[in-house]
Amino acid sequence: MSHLSSSHLRYRLKTLNKDHSINVTEIIVDDNIFHWEATLIGPVNTPYEGGVFKMSIHFTCDYPNNPPKVCFDTKICHPNISDEGAIYLRVLKSTYWQPMPIILLFKRLVEKLIEPEVDEEDQINKNLANLYKSDRARFEAMAREMTNQYTGRGN
Repeated sequence: MSHLSSSHLRYRLKTLNKDHSINVTEIIVDDNIFHWEATLIGPVNTPYEGGVFKMSIHFTCDYPNNPPKVCFDTKICHPNISDEGAIYLRVLKSTYWQPMPIILLFKRLVEKLIEPEVDEEDQINKNLANLYKSDRARFEAMAREMTNQYTGRGN
């Protein structure tokens, strides 16, 4: 795959907006194609449903050969996301990274939002990972409560 370019990026943005299986909008920051701000709408039938989550994405100049750095700016209750919003998932680690189109990257992130990686290697928040494994209902209630509190969703 080629390096990220302005025309390549515009094509990817159009493709992303046509995919209705995920709900993401994006903005290029200060005309810098390597820095995006994205908004992810929480997936249906999850504790995050309807929540509006802001994310920052920093692409390397040789993307897609190396993973971007993706961070949640909105607080979220998730075993693979730190209190500061850093995301710890295999799909974003250099050792596991496989070049992929932007749309596939977002799909993978949404999949992991729905089904976290809770093995020892990937859990950044061990307490949440253990709660997710031992008491899913309690974890989901906690995630729903934080989604309501931090995303402005009021149910």
